[in-house]
Amino acid sequence: MRYHPGVFAIYKALDLPVVPVALNSGVFWPKQSFTKRAGTIRLEIIEAIPPGLERKEFMDLLELKIEQTSKNLLP
Repeated sequence: MRYHPGVFAIYKALDLPVVPVALNSGVFWPKQSFTKRAGTIRLEIIEAIPPGLERKEFMDLLELKIEQTSKNLLP
């Protein structure tokens, strides 16, 4: 999955921790589909990423944390 580079711009400008969130909503609400399936959407708040990281380190860590946690939310 590609993460939007704008998230780093906001992270850098605000100089605050980022609290990632993982969802399993894609299982029930697939992209580019009008059909929504019944089910329970789960959300998990992940440990914050501290401010001050460089772009690559931040983006890699953000993706890793969200993707790993999202896999654990799958049915």
